[in-house]
Amino acid sequence: MVKTIIRCMMLRSLPMSIATVLMGCACATLAGNLDPTSAILCLLFAPVAQITANLYHVYRDQKCRYGENIDRGIADMKYGDISLEQLLREAYRAFGILTLTLGLTIILFAPIMGCIFGTLLLLAIYLNSAGPYPLCRSPWNIVITFLFFGPLGVIATSYVQAVHGTGTPPGMIVDLAPAFFAGICMGCFAVNSLIFHDYRTYEENVNNDKRTFCVVFGKRNTAFVFFCNSAVIFFISLYICITYHFHNVYWAMVVPLICTIYNFWLGVHAVKDTGKMNTPWENLINWNMLLYALSGFIEFHFFGLPEDALFRYF
Repeated sequence: MVKTIIRCMMLRSLPMSIATVLMGCACATLAGNLDPTSAILCLLFAPVAQITANLYHVYRDQKCRYGENIDRGIADMKYGDISLEQLLREAYRAFGILTLTLGLTIILFAPIMGCIFGTLLLLAIYLNSAGPYPLCRSPWNIVITFLFFGPLGVIATSYVQAVHGTGTPPGMIVDLAPAFFAGICMGCFAVNSLIFHDYRTYEENVNNDKRTFCVVFGKRNTAFVFFCNSAVIFFISLYICITYHFHNVYWAMVVPLICTIYNFWLGVHAVKDTGKMNTPWENLINWNMLLYALSGFIEFHFFGLPEDALFRYF
C-alpha cells in the first residue's frame, strides 16, 4: 500500500517545483528581498502541492479509466478491503490538507497574491485532471505547465519575499522584472520535461486516446519545440547576465551552457532512439532544471543587492 502511494506521488518530478521556488528565491536575492521564513514556507509548499496534484491525477485516471494506471501496472489493485481508487482518494486528501495548511500560512505574508495564486492553483489542478475535458489529455497541458512552473511560480515566490509581510512596496515592478525573465526559462525547462515524456510515451498515449502535444502535432514538431526551448533558455540566461551587469558573464554562463548542451544531447538521442531510453540520463531531465535554479541562486547571491528587510519579531 505504501509503495503504491509513493509510486503514484511521481517523486521524480519534484525537482521541477523545488527549482521553480529556488529560482524565485534567487530573483528575490538579486533585488535584495530574500526573506528566509517565507522562502522556507514556499520550498515546503511547492513539492507538497505537486504531490497532491500527482495523486489527484492518478486518482482521476483510476476513476475514469483513462488507461495510464494500466500502463503503470497498478490498475484495479486491492489492499485488503481497500480498492486503489479509495486509497488514492484518501492519499490526495491527506496531502491536500498539508498543502492547504502551508498555503494559508503563506497567505499571511502576502494576502492578495497568496489568494490569487492559490485560487489559480486549485483551478489548474482540477481542470488538468478532472472535468469533461481534462487538460492533461490535450495539448493545452503545456500551457499550465509553463505558467505554474515558470512565470507564475517564480514571480509569486519572489513577490511573497519582497513584501516582507507588509504592503506592496514602491518599485515592485522593477524588483520582479528578473523573476519574469527567469520564469520564462523555468517554464521552458518544465515544458521540455513534459513534452520529452510525451515523446517517449507516444505509443501509449495514442492507445489511450490521449491527445498530448506530441500526438496532435507529431514527433518531429515536438522535437523542434524541445530544441527551441533549449535555445530560449540559453539566450534569456545571457540576457539576464548582461542586463544585470554580472561581473564575469563568461563564468555566469557556464551552468546555463552545460544545461543547454545536456538538453540538446538528450533531444538528439530521443530522436534517434526508437525504443525506451532506460538510462539514468533520461531521469536527470528534471534535475537539469534544479541545477540551473541552484546555480542562479548562488550567482544572484554574490551579484545581488544587500537585503533590505526590516526585523519583525511578531
